[in-house]
Amino acid sequence: MLSKLVLPLILFLASIPALVLGDAVGGYSPYISSDIHCVKDAHPSFISNSYKYYAPVHKFTNLTKSFFDVSWYAGTIVSNTTGIDNVPGATRAGDYSGYHFNETLTMYISNSDGLVYAYRGKEFKVAGQGVNLSSVTLHSYAEVLHFESICGGQATLIETRTYACSDNPIAEYDSWTVLHDLTFTALAGRLKAPVFTGDCLGSYDVSLLGLRQFSN
Repeated sequence: MLSKLVLPLILFLASIPALVLGDAVGGYSPYISSDIHCVKDAHPSFISNSYKYYAPVHKFTNLTKSFFDVSWYAGTIVSNTTGIDNVPGATRAGDYSGYHFNETLTMYISNSDGLVYAYRGKEFKVAGQGVNLSSVTLHSYAEVLHFESICGGQATLIETRTYACSDNPIAEYDSWTVLHDLTFTALAGRLKAPVFTGDCLGSYDVSLLGLRQFSN
């Protein structure tokens, strides 16, 4: 009896892609290709960060919608591209903190509710950040960026999901988290978008003095 239950379960689990984006934008439920492979002695990892700000989602996506222009992402400069911008299969390459990166767009969805896209990268070495300053070698990685309109269009939810195989998962976690924190804090500052700290119970009037809630 047990074997009859276990075998179907194993087959079911094996059929699930390793990297899955569970959130939906405008009714879509995209999946990320399972192409992150760990070499010997490397460690798989998953890093998730989220941020909320008082600004309409288009304010953010106007700056972040181009796969080829990623200067908003910690000042990263792309020096070479192939394919068509925002069309899966396009590639971008450049240098970040003295190390060369090469990334391929695997999925891109944009509509009035937000933007979600994913890309995978080849082996890439990065200097450690945050508490752990050890350098990290990413043998392979994939990242999902998700910008979603919330609170009736008054605010934006940003989520990052990073999947990787590296030689130092602790330092890798610190590095990605610091990178994301710095990136989106700077982006929100550029848009003068306050951090969202409440809920969507009503409408909000944003002023330099803070947030004032009033009823609908």
